[in-house]
Amino acid sequence: MKTRIWNTVENPDQFPELNDDDYRSDWVRERRDFGVAFSGGGTRSASATLGQLRGLREIGLLEKAGYISAVSGGSWAATPFTFLPENIADDIFLGPVVNPENLSMQNLGHAPEHSLAYAISHTILVDDLFKGIAGDETYARIIGRLFLKPFGLNDTQKFFTYDEKSRVAALHNNPSSDMDFYLTRKHRPFLIVGGTLLMKGNNPEQRKMQVEYTPIYTGIRSSFPRAGKRKGFLPFGKKANLGGGYIETFAYDSMKPSATSENRIFQVALKRQGARFTLSDMIGSSGAAPEEQVHKRNFTFLGFPEFEHWSVHPIDQIDKNSAAEYPHGDGGSLENFGIMPLLARQVKKILVFINTSKPFTATADYTDDLAPLFGRRENVDEKDGEVQLRVNQVFAKEKLDAMIQSFKNCLEKGDTLIHSDEYDVLENKHYGIRPYRAKICWIYNAQVDRWRNAIGDESLKAKIPARSVKPDGEFTRFPHYRTFFENKTIKGAGIIDLTARQVNLLAHLSCWNVLENRQRIAEFFQL
Repeated sequence: MKTRIWNTVENPDQFPELNDDDYRSDWVRERRDFGVAFSGGGTRSASATLGQLRGLREIGLLEKAGYISAVSGGSWAATPFTFLPENIADDIFLGPVVNPENLSMQNLGHAPEHSLAYAISHTILVDDLFKGIAGDETYARIIGRLFLKPFGLNDTQKFFTYDEKSRVAALHNNPSSDMDFYLTRKHRPFLIVGGTLLMKGNNPEQRKMQVEYTPIYTGIRSSFPRAGKRKGFLPFGKKANLGGGYIETFAYDSMKPSATSENRIFQVALKRQGARFTLSDMIGSSGAAPEEQVHKRNFTFLGFPEFEHWSVHPIDQIDKNSAAEYPHGDGGSLENFGIMPLLARQVKKILVFINTSKPFTATADYTDDLAPLFGRRENVDEKDGEVQLRVNQVFAKEKLDAMIQSFKNCLEKGDTLIHSDEYDVLENKHYGIRPYRAKICWIYNAQVDRWRNAIGDESLKAKIPARSVKPDGEFTRFPHYRTFFENKTIKGAGIIDLTARQVNLLAHLSCWNVLENRQRIAEFFQL
């Protein structure tokens, strides 16, 4: 097949959805200044993202967003939402808005077929799905069955792309192919899903590189010369370049180019007959949390995603760059909020949902993903967070203090943990980010006393933790469910499953956080 490439070293402003005549979307261009980021966190984040999508749609902000950037569990919700077939209503997929006064144990258990709550709460068979599947597609196929199949999006013989315009462009360059595509639903924000290409070596800055998966293109934005595998089998062979731009997503996981034509269109071969880079590959990689540990221990046979990657820079040597298969792990292994792709596109207004398992406390204990963005080390393990501490700073150090104080104030009042501020974004070469000024609003996953106190069902309220109440039962860690084995004490429970009541309760809180702060968000962003 033939694929177009975009070299972001030569032209850092290349984003096909914005400025490539064959692919650009006027709908996205008109909304490019506003983006939403959903963090990672397995089925906990998927549940929170469900509620946040519901709330944003309810207040009319979702239709004003040009971008959704999602990582790991956030992508498990954002991807089926983006590609949702027209025959499934948004009202069914997202579920209804329910005020806390009307919540009950009975309606929390409601998760109809074709709802995202149904998909998230039916992951209990994940252990059995490992049986009978082999190769590096195993984990991705499992995730696809769980989060895509309920919506008819798990055909492994289908590619995916953005719209009819990008489909026509792909077929124009491949007129004799039998390519079939999923298309995004009309008037959805442009989706960016974060993954991490994993390497070994002495240089921490070359161990993890962010992979951006989008409906049109996929790749590593920055160039990492000689950061890849060595050519051939000799220990002194030249190391391959990594990154430097994008190729069309349908051609990702392909062998290196063998020929070129005009307009930077290259001929590539898939690594085997009938292979497809699928939606399940994308969200499987983004949510492959165990991949990093598997990679460190050389357990390459466990079925986690590994894709072929070849550099598009320098352009005059593209057919000489070697391709190799690399582990593609969880986006949260490097950057768990999904904010970097939005900063790289200089999105001016960004709403970030921190769907963490780590409670924020009055002593300023909080998720370890936050401080590295500000060049700080608070709550970060020096060993596990070594790469993030080196490469993730994009904001001035003192800006973190204002956020933490704001969250403390909200916690004391029993309100949503929300903070909004303007930032001078710092240059970051690892992600290809250039300086500019942005407005960013952050919402941190936390128990909200005001929401809990408004619950009308007293028996339900008694089951939900508060600062002075720590009940046992399925909500004992609400809203900070574990990413893995939250329900390990339940007979027959799987690795990532949550009950329908757990999913819906978190979704309702997350939706309420958006609705209660609608005026603040709209006024801050002037939307």
